[in-house]
Amino acid sequence: MMRWRRENERAVAEYSLWVDSDLPSYRVGLPGFFSRYADCVDSSWVKFYVSDAAQLPVHGFDEASGALGWFEAPPAMPADICLIVRDIDGAYWDLFFSG
Repeated sequence: MMRWRRENERAVAEYSLWVDSDLPSYRVGLPGFFSRYADCVDSSWVKFYVSDAAQLPVHGFDEASGALGWFEAPPAMPADICLIVRDIDGAYWDLFFSG
């Protein structure tokens, strides 16, 4: 049990290096997050918003998260959002690119 607890604490500490969780309603993967954790991110009823903006586009993430429903086409997205990934129940993926 102690070994599991130590390994779990190490994993949590390592994961926290790649995620900004200071925002109130979502977590933001820091540069390198998806290349490191792409094979184990949550894949059941989740939406991912990707930006290549120089500054973290909190306003754009807030706007996008309230605008995109589960079963309709995406509305016009903020300019700082370049990719939206919508995964419905791990069985169906939608990828939307803005330009």
